[in-house]
Formats: sequence, structure tokens, C-alpha cells
Amino acid sequence: MYGSLVVSENIKPAIYYEVGNGLVKQLDWCYVNPDTIGQYTGLKDKNGKKIFEGDIVHLKGDGYGGAKVGKDYYRVVTFHEGAFCLSIEDGVHYPVHTPIYEHSDSHNIVNWNVVGNITDNPRINEVKRMKNIYTLCYTIEEADALGHFIMGKGYEGVQNDSYRYCRMEMEWAFKRNARHSRNYIFVGVNGYQLVVGMNKREMRKKGSYKYIEKKRVFGNLLSKAYEKDNVFR
Repeated sequence: MYGSLVVSENIKPAIYYEVGNGLVKQLDWCYVNPDTIGQYTGLKDKNGKKIFEGDIVHLKGDGYGGAKVGKDYYRVVTFHEGAFCLSIEDGVHYPVHTPIYEHSDSHNIVNWNVVGNITDNPRINEVKRMKNIYTLCYTIEEADALGHFIMGKGYEGVQNDSYRYCRMEMEWAFKRNARHSRNYIFVGVNGYQLVVGMNKREMRKKGSYKYIEKKRVFGNLLSKAYEKDNVFR
């Protein structure tokens, strides 16, 4: 439904919209759940479809701007700090580049296409919970194997899609923890990205919220999230 949102102290949030054909039209309205409302961005995707806040958009990587060739990228359109953004779940927001930019890159919204939205696809919340988990590693070999498993499921690296930076982050975390006589680190995901931390507090700051003790369970949850995520691909 498209229309104008009206919010008042006396009534519930409602959408007002025009009905009728030709020159004779009148206004009608209906109550709405505020959590399902998405503002129009004023932009359209590569197929000419209007893009709204809350839409899920997709891009096939072409090697430009660090995007891996052939990789499927998915983002949620959000409004963050006064700007529309392409957002990775839980805290990573890339401001949208509009068509006024002369160059084209992976965050130019005209290169993406709308594939759904977070309201009509409620299972995305279940997938989201599966994608914000982490576990404990006692050796660099154990962390390294887990890191390769995570990126094999399509997650992005610590800084980009190069695993080298992930390995460096793990080694550095082990060294820092060793100074405090701790022989472990935490490895997990924060939505669409591999994250590494020295302790649980650091993992939560990076957007990885739930600790999974058993690695078998951790692996199963990531695999299930990957399978469910294909619903939106």
C-alpha cells in the first residue's frame, strides 16, 4: 500500500491514500503497524522498481570496487544518521551513492535490484539470529579452520574478501590474550562478516551476540542460515 503516513496522539498510525478513477477521487485510510512502514528513497533499482526503506537488494559482484566476481551480495535499505544506506545486519551501514555520481561502484543503488523486503519475508529475523553467533578457539589452527568454514558459507572477511586479514586478526588476538595468560580467542559472525575478538564483550561490540559452546552446533547453525538465506537469493 502506498500513501501518506499520519501520526497523531489521538489515533493509531494510519496511511491515507487516494481511491477512485479519472478526475473524481477521494481519500481513504487504514491503520498500519509502524514496524511495517518504509519510506520511499526517491530512487529506483536497475530494473526501474521504486526502492523503499526495508527493501532487500541484491548485487552480483563484477570485480569493481573490491566486489568479488560472481559473488552474490545482499543488503537491507535503511535510514541511518540522516541518510539512506545499504546495510549489513547489526551496525554496518554504507551510505547510498545516488545516480548523480559520475562513476559507478558497488554502493551505487542503481546497480542493485530489489528482491524482497524485511516485512514480507519474516524468516529473515530467524536467519538474522543464526548469523550473530560466535564460539571459542584454543589454537590458531582451530581458528583458521573455522575461519575458512565461515568464509566458505559466503561471509565477508574482517576487512574485505581476502582471508589474509582474517588470519592476521586471529594471530594478533592470540598474542594480545597471551599477555593476560589467556590461551583462547573468539571467532564468529555479525550478520554477513567474520569477526574475531579476545573476549565476549569485544564480540558483542562487533555485533556477534550469542555464544555457542559446541562447534558442531555453531557449524550447523551457520549452515542452516546459509540454506535459509537462499530464499532471498
